[in-house]
Amino acid sequence: MQQYLAVRFRTLALVVVAVCNLGATHPADAQPAARTWRIGFLSLVAEDLEQYKPWLAAFRDGLRQLGYVEGQNLVLEQRYAAGRIDRLPALAAELAIEQRLPTSGSHRGWAEGGLLMSYGTDFVAMFRHGAVVVDKILKGASPATLPVEQPTKFELVINAKTAKAIGLAIPPSVLVRADALIQ
Repeated sequence: MQQYLAVRFRTLALVVVAVCNLGATHPADAQPAARTWRIGFLSLVAEDLEQYKPWLAAFRDGLRQLGYVEGQNLVLEQRYAAGRIDRLPALAAELAIEQRLPTSGSHRGWAEGGLLMSYGTDFVAMFRHGAVVVDKILKGASPATLPVEQPTKFELVINAKTAKAIGLAIPPSVLVRADALIQ
């Protein structure tokens, strides 16, 4: 599972965790107040990795081309896991709690790490089913003849501690649907 997650995070290279409107004000001059956006930028790699610098520069350049300029209408909050995949959920949660933003991840580890919730594949069920596939092969089935299967069990995990920290009340109708509630 750890290897699977590492591949997913390396593939993504970055996760934009949250965007919020800070409602920044400018001197009154009969113009509407400009918005200042805050983007949480989360990366698996170390900030000083040479290979990574052009990627971040391209991200910033893309934002500039779309009209978002750091120091004017954009604040880029950056967090780096320095190659430690286990740090990503906590870094994401830190960004979310600082900005009081609801956040979500794609597997249980994100909610356990501090994000508000996660919804995704139930890895325990998926690995249990992997044993069924292995059994078929051990009993003589050719791997080439076995179908490619998708996960069939998903889980919703809600972190009540994070909800409280960001001042969010989770509706009871959502709580009863959760597979797990982290207190």
